[in-house]
Amino acid sequence: MSQRQRLFKPKNEPIICPKCKARLKIKYLSNCAEYTCSKCDYETILWQKLKEKKVRGPSKPKPRAKDHLLSDEDIKKIKKVIKNFDEKFVFIGILYTGLRKSEFIHMRKTWINFKRNLIVIPDKQKCDCGQCKLNRKKLADEDYEDLNDHKQLVYNGYWVPKTSMSARTIPILEEAREVLYPFFKKHKEVIEVYPWTQYTNNTLNRLQKRSKIRIFPHCLRGTLATMLAIRGFDAYAITDMMGWGDINVAIYYIKLSGAVLTKEVNEKWRV
Repeated sequence: MSQRQRLFKPKNEPIICPKCKARLKIKYLSNCAEYTCSKCDYETILWQKLKEKKVRGPSKPKPRAKDHLLSDEDIKKIKKVIKNFDEKFVFIGILYTGLRKSEFIHMRKTWINFKRNLIVIPDKQKCDCGQCKLNRKKLADEDYEDLNDHKQLVYNGYWVPKTSMSARTIPILEEAREVLYPFFKKHKEVIEVYPWTQYTNNTLNRLQKRSKIRIFPHCLRGTLATMLAIRGFDAYAITDMMGWGDINVAIYYIKLSGAVLTKEVNEKWRV
């Protein structure tokens, strides 16, 4: 019996003919089952009621990082509601490294040089985690020759960062070191604890409920970019830190923070 036939299999189907007690022959159709008896003229059709498709409304737009940047007060409030090291590791680890959530869960001990205080994100690495298997499964029906270089690597069993600029070297800030060092003292890779990106989302959602502050991985990246801009980092440094391919994104966050204007006012107006 095919999967489609099994899907429409009626409940409490009769197996024995009510007239001659012989075994019925069953023919499954798209939305019904046809029963016939080979010994007598008995036949019947049982219709399977199909579930009505729910009409979905328009999907909610994804939240934008620039609309949910965290202030210093927000960060302090969130830190107060953290209950364990796992929650601290996800929140502090993403906030003070600026890693994308895919980069974060694929981070390995081999990426980190604690002596030089650096995180080196590779351009590819072999990975057989559930997330990468799912991504490979999505490409299974596509023609390999039509795939771009990025997708071909994924198809061949590699994890690859989002863009070529995402393979970068990040200095480890002191706040990030406080969670990275104890974590990698016990584990070789983040996937051991967080095998799916959804696990990090769930952790941040718990912090969001307790603090009543909107939190998601991308807003933490945007918050770090803003903090770098406020502290005087130029657009090139911020672009390298965040792994963006377009310097205009960094310029946008610098303008958003008001860092340049504040510096000009302090130097030229308040003399």
